[in-house]
Amino acid sequence: MKKGHNLSKSEVVEQIPLACSDELAAVEFLEAQRWGNTPACVHCGSVDVYKMTDAKTGERSRRYLWRCRDCKQQFTVRIGTVYEESRIELRHWCYAFWRACTSKKGVSAQATLPDQLQKCAIPDEPDSVCDGTRRL
Repeated sequence: MKKGHNLSKSEVVEQIPLACSDELAAVEFLEAQRWGNTPACVHCGSVDVYKMTDAKTGERSRRYLWRCRDCKQQFTVRIGTVYEESRIELRHWCYAFWRACTSKKGVSAQATLPDQLQKCAIPDEPDSVCDGTRRL
């Protein structure tokens, strides 16, 4: 019997397509992967942090900011990662990770383009990952 890993049954790989649906889902997915249930300041390491919200609506800030109560610095899940300087939305990064994880031989950047995809992660969504991968 051949031994090997089976990524298709991984909990994380099953959650990635949901993270591709919109930016908030991608941010929350990456925050859970990075910090688990205990978010921490990327500047000082303190766990005394909070999500910044819009004063009028009470919704999470559009830039998905956190603020540390100790050092008073703002940060996001992007800080200190490979996508810190990237202008590409995190949902597109999640889609690329998902494609790479579920492919037997990996995937090139060109293979993530929608005209080369045989199947889309969320085909019925008008603003799905397939529409946005043109920016990758």
